Amino acid sequence: LLPETGAIAALEVAERLRLAIAEPHLRLEDGRCVNFTVSIGVTSLASPQDGIDDLLNRADQALYQAKHGGRNRVCLVEAEDEADKPDAR
Repeated sequence: LLPETGAIAALEVAERLRLAIAEPHLRLEDGRCVNFTVSIGVTSLASPQDGIDDLLNRADQALYQAKHGGRNRVCLVEAEDEADKPDAR
């Protein structure tokens, strides 16, 4: 959670976090290297009427977009994106 942070700034923070997680390469005792990746879903509170369920659903959508897009990436789903879908409320 990033209070008082817009979607674009949150996207930048998430990307910096993704890069920081991917940077270290741990060397195991047998000489193999291990690295880590992360997929992150980002959204923002679109209006005061949004509930926590709305926010979490959009973040979950963004996470799955990141995973389906090849993993190790950050994706943003804004509230307007959800309204464009045929099954939206």
